[in-house]
Amino acid sequence: MHRALEALLAATRSTRLHRELAARAGGNLTRTEAFALGHIVAFGPLRLSALAELTGQDRSIASRQVDTLVKGGLVRREADPDDGRAQLLHATDEGVALSQGLRGVWSDWLARSLDTWTDGDLETLAATMSRFGNDLRTPKNG
Repeated sequence: MHRALEALLAATRSTRLHRELAARAGGNLTRTEAFALGHIVAFGPLRLSALAELTGQDRSIASRQVDTLVKGGLVRREADPDDGRAQLLHATDEGVALSQGLRGVWSDWLARSLDTWTDGDLETLAATMSRFGNDLRTPKNG
């Protein structure tokens, strides 16, 4: 079981795979930059602290990723209208397009990886992975 999980994580965390798929989408973001951009697109506008919490990263790391995204024209900072001292992160049109492109390329890769699986296999996988994800988020006593 442990080896199967390690293989799954290694496959999805592969730097080489990410670079190849990001290039197909027309970008050159690192996996963590793409992850941050995806969260800004999906949940934005966001404060940096909210992005760091959503991605499970330290604020300083999230800040460096956002700096790269801003320099690349994928994200812009704007003053928070509720608190002028704070800034909100917004995805630009280019950022949205790249994020959607990355998502599409990953979806295509996943579909091709599972193209020999039956509908029943896929339903079982989806149900089991959903349960697994929920169980991982629930602290256990002991």
